[in-house]
Amino acid sequence: MNLKRHIRRIIKEIEEDRIQIRLGRSAERHFGKVQNIIIQVDDQDVTSQDDEPGLGKMNIVIKDDEIVVGDIFIPEKYRKQGIATAVYQKISDYFGLPIVNSTTKGFNQTIEGGYIWKKRDRFEPRSLQEHIRRVLNEEKNSLKNDPVKHYYYNYLNEEPIEFKGIYLVPKWTNERIEWEVDNPNDYSYGKVLLNDVLRDEFESFCEITNTDFHKYRHNSSWMKNIPNGCYISKQDRKDIDRHGKQIQQIEFTGEDSGYMFNFDYEKTIIESYGGEINILVIGNITNLIKTNLNGGKTYPLNPRHFISDMTDIDYDMWKEELFNILKDIDNVLTTNPRIYDNRMDYLDLGLQQTP
Repeated sequence: MNLKRHIRRIIKEIEEDRIQIRLGRSAERHFGKVQNIIIQVDDQDVTSQDDEPGLGKMNIVIKDDEIVVGDIFIPEKYRKQGIATAVYQKISDYFGLPIVNSTTKGFNQTIEGGYIWKKRDRFEPRSLQEHIRRVLNEEKNSLKNDPVKHYYYNYLNEEPIEFKGIYLVPKWTNERIEWEVDNPNDYSYGKVLLNDVLRDEFESFCEITNTDFHKYRHNSSWMKNIPNGCYISKQDRKDIDRHGKQIQQIEFTGEDSGYMFNFDYEKTIIESYGGEINILVIGNITNLIKTNLNGGKTYPLNPRHFISDMTDIDYDMWKEELFNILKDIDNVLTTNPRIYDNRMDYLDLGLQQTP
């Protein structure tokens, strides 16, 4: 495509931009002019000046030398599309003033909206010609020379990926994208599933842009190691320990032998690697009695020999019985889609004597 055709295409895209703004009502205040902004996406209003049900809201404060974001709430179905970023730039262009975020935090915008300001302190007005030059430069240097950088700036728009209330926050290091986890609601999560989210997002980008997914995957999805491959929230840890302490006496009957013992819970170790989750409940086993079902003989057994003493068939039955014994602990994790879903291949439960 030659330069003139490229410029015409960009101008056409700008003119047909699906995101538009128009001015609502305004009011003069001692701190500046409060101006309502009505945002349109695909010719449909997504904010209003009258608190209409189902629509969001945006107000700005126009001062002599800058514009301040008063509040902005975009309906959920329009979030994570880069709409707020485009709106801020359009407002700055329209009034010819820089637009900055409010210094009042926590009430005037969503969590997603706040991320826009983490890597910038203002939007400056620009002309159409400046916009064309910027887009041309990005098109020329970004995708061809560094697909991962293009992915970060042009596809992700430097914004986080939301996954069931957890935010994966990207940071460009001039070599790769490094992802951090922002977990404002303190959910338990597994790195395996977070990696899958990052992989799926980058794979979609590669399909659109005809980029070699396997060549650039590592640099697009780097995340530091998480101990044991997962994070367990304070509430989940509390619930797991509570359920563990309720396990006080266990009776198990296998094919060849039966076992009965008291159990004093100590802790639960949880690991998540590959497609597998391991849940190991540890405590002090006392008064362990084994009954030989074939001969009827009953005798005490050293807790450290509990598992190794079992026959293969009894051990298989014991592993199945653990799903009943540890069902409450199991449910804390397997009902949380941030740490377990149908992509996980294997769930292993264990109960053993304190080392």
